[in-house]
Amino acid sequence: MTGKSRESIRCAINVRESIWCGVANRVCVIDIQTLEIRKQLQVHSRPEHSVQHITWSGDGVWLSVRLSSTLQLYHAETYEHLQDVDIQPYIT
Repeated sequence: MTGKSRESIRCAINVRESIWCGVANRVCVIDIQTLEIRKQLQVHSRPEHSVQHITWSGDGVWLSVRLSSTLQLYHAETYEHLQDVDIQPYIT
């Protein structure tokens, strides 16, 4: 994400010394001191599968994605994708 973007920030959360922003089908991690983008994570290959919610717990950042029953877990410091959890069996 450089220059002007047509997508807006759908959700954002402060995680340690950064802000994680859900923008379309990706997450942009922004340094709160320099306002530079530290990392961009594409969380789904299709643009209509946008990031809906982000929450932080311990060393993990959980994401929910529109049109998906899978929650995604990323490491808060390394940005490594750690786990997918399909919650479809628990949705009624």
